[in-house]
Amino acid sequence: MIVYQSTKLNFTNDVVTNNIENVILDIFQKRIGRSTSKNEIVSWKNSMMYMENILQDAEIPNDCGVMIEYQIPQTSKRVDFILTGQNDMRADHAVIIELKQWESAQITEKDGIISTYVGNGVRETNHPSYQAWSYAALLSSFNEAVYKGDIQLKPCAYLHNYSIDDDVVTNEFYSEYISKAPVFLRSDALKLRAFIKQFVKHGDRGKVVFQIESGKIRPSKNLAESLAKMLDGKQEFVMVDDQKVVYEIALHLAKKSTEKNKNVLIVQGGPGTRKLTEISNLFTGSGSFVNSPKNVFGALVVDEAHRLNEKSGMFKNKGENQIKEIIEASKFSVFFVDEDQKVTFHDIGEKEEIKKWAQKLGASVHEAELTSQFRCNGSDGYLAWLDNALQIRETANTTMAGLDFDFQVVDSPGKLRDIIFEKNKINNKARLVAGYCWDWISRNKPKLNDIIIPEFNFSMRWNLASDGNLWIIAPESVNEVGCIHT
Repeated sequence: MIVYQSTKLNFTNDVVTNNIENVILDIFQKRIGRSTSKNEIVSWKNSMMYMENILQDAEIPNDCGVMIEYQIPQTSKRVDFILTGQNDMRADHAVIIELKQWESAQITEKDGIISTYVGNGVRETNHPSYQAWSYAALLSSFNEAVYKGDIQLKPCAYLHNYSIDDDVVTNEFYSEYISKAPVFLRSDALKLRAFIKQFVKHGDRGKVVFQIESGKIRPSKNLAESLAKMLDGKQEFVMVDDQKVVYEIALHLAKKSTEKNKNVLIVQGGPGTRKLTEISNLFTGSGSFVNSPKNVFGALVVDEAHRLNEKSGMFKNKGENQIKEIIEASKFSVFFVDEDQKVTFHDIGEKEEIKKWAQKLGASVHEAELTSQFRCNGSDGYLAWLDNALQIRETANTTMAGLDFDFQVVDSPGKLRDIIFEKNKINNKARLVAGYCWDWISRNKPKLNDIIIPEFNFSMRWNLASDGNLWIIAPESVNEVGCIHT
């Protein structure tokens, strides 16, 4: 999805008339369905003025394409600025430009990670070159028009407020990523202009923009083959933004952890992974560490940690506590937690519970968060959209596009009931459910209704206890309301 799409000429006019941030915001609100922070709006205004200056060169054609805030498919990540056109040989190109407001930064010991002031504090984040390159790599991996077509992606980064080359952003430590995506500071405006002119000599009349936007979203890699190559030490998948930061934190902690310096990393919001039989020997159940010797593992990674139980075994009668046993068994442990996905009363994998056991066992606690998510169709995609729409957390599903769900807000419970009755005629698979907000009077007095909303002249009863779990398929149960716990 593209927020702003135009030509260099129209983009220049929007900037010169001091209206660019309002134009972007208006389209953003219409397409994303919400507004954004004041800081982001100010950043649009400032950064686009600098980009307009860069493009003021007659050799950069007026009819080349401009894309602002392009959302990478299947992710929540947006590319700041893309310029499209053709080079001397009439080959299609897209120059990806990651824009930063930074004024200073510090080198870290972690690969591709730099420290700077972001989000009201100094934090570790991706080096701009790594970020620009990873976005291009991700686009190349998922957009069929890019990886099967002839569109060449050329990433770079522009730090227009970074006045002095203090050998931090341009340091040799980051050379691997700078070689893939050059970084330009405030004084490098002419160098950035020259970089662009290598690849955009002719306008593309919207061709490249159209191909990227309409390209089918389909992975270019075979997962099984890629995992096999990974086990041989080859890098197959590119991590973006917070994924890279969390990975480097985990790697750093794993290397320095010892029996006397144990560490626990709690990662909140990470989506689950799926295991293939080819590497099943690398995975085991959470109840496997009841009798493990202490510190026998260098590192243990616990996925879906919110589903951990206190006791292990089929009858839940083994061990003392799964969290305790995992931390004891390893010098370093990572817990991926999403407390919203706890299912039963036996699930104990909460952040505070993990912290409690880590502290009891003398392990240092570290916390991180993942917001980069890859969501497909189905219930996961719908729930991710709902989280995003209600601003519970940022996800990849900013719209319901591609989700086979019928979401409506109706004016009355009676109208909702009519819709469900009509859908149920198809195959007896439509039901009404509600939060447990009304007493279950009909449990002892079956002829009485439980759910009464007098202002809408609406009344129904809860599902019958006699149906039990069969309520979901009992032919007449469409006339009852199921509690969400049913």
